[in-house]
Amino acid sequence: MRAEHEARSSELAPVSGMAQAPAIVWHSEGDGLRQLFCRTDTVLLLLFMCTANLNQTFYIETFADQIRALGASAAMLPERAEEIVELFDVIFPLLSLGTTPLAIFLVNRYNAREHVYLGVVVGLSCLFGLAQLIPFHGPQLAAAILFGPARTLQWACYFHYLASPSRYPPSAMGRMVGYANLLIACFGDMPPYLLNTYIQHGTLPADKSSRYVAAHAALMVVVAHLSVALPLQLYASHRSASNRLLQNRGISSADLSETLEQLPSKSEGDDQSGCEEVSAACEDGKSSARPDWIEV
Repeated sequence: MRAEHEARSSELAPVSGMAQAPAIVWHSEGDGLRQLFCRTDTVLLLLFMCTANLNQTFYIETFADQIRALGASAAMLPERAEEIVELFDVIFPLLSLGTTPLAIFLVNRYNAREHVYLGVVVGLSCLFGLAQLIPFHGPQLAAAILFGPARTLQWACYFHYLASPSRYPPSAMGRMVGYANLLIACFGDMPPYLLNTYIQHGTLPADKSSRYVAAHAALMVVVAHLSVALPLQLYASHRSASNRLLQNRGISSADLSETLEQLPSKSEGDDQSGCEEVSAACEDGKSSARPDWIEV
């Protein structure tokens, strides 16, 4: 798929812990909904959200039946299964609410590095998915605990990503969110009925608890692949855009590293002055005519 990106920077960003990275904009002014939806990052994000939401929707709709089916088998005692069912009704809303501060911290701390907070999202989603595949008390309890935080963090970061002005133009954000949510809802709400029909009336595997495991395993194969592809694509594109932006300004990463090595050691209070020296040193001898954007 063809993706049209622009990377812009309002000021030179020195490589320093206290410095801010250049602002990179991934859309053009004339991009329509088709171009925005066909972008690689948008496609991967929506595919991940569709499959992860399908897995979670199927889990929450069949949770009690799934756990009790395990209790009826030799994998778990019936009383232990009932304990998990009762506990889930309490910890799901509490842990979902408790995850909100973590979501706020992640999106604020790594606002310009989407691969970081979405990497946490896909990692937590995979942990939840893997735990529910193991038909024993401990892993099933872990899955019940992880479900609320994983779902809350996933949706919070998803909305933050779509609302990012660097990723999507403000004029298109409302339509992007609306159509994306419609797609996720259609994909996440209709297939669970088909999966439930397979669970209740299927013949392979023979017992119901094994059919639950088989259904979740099939979904997790897709989720796991997308969980790897999404943050890697974001990281690779962000790194490539940053490097090309610096090169377009006449500054290479090697120049920045060499400049940093030549600076004397500074105390914590001198961080700001150190950043100014790096910026001045990198600008020294470089062309003053530097474009404000590059196509990635």
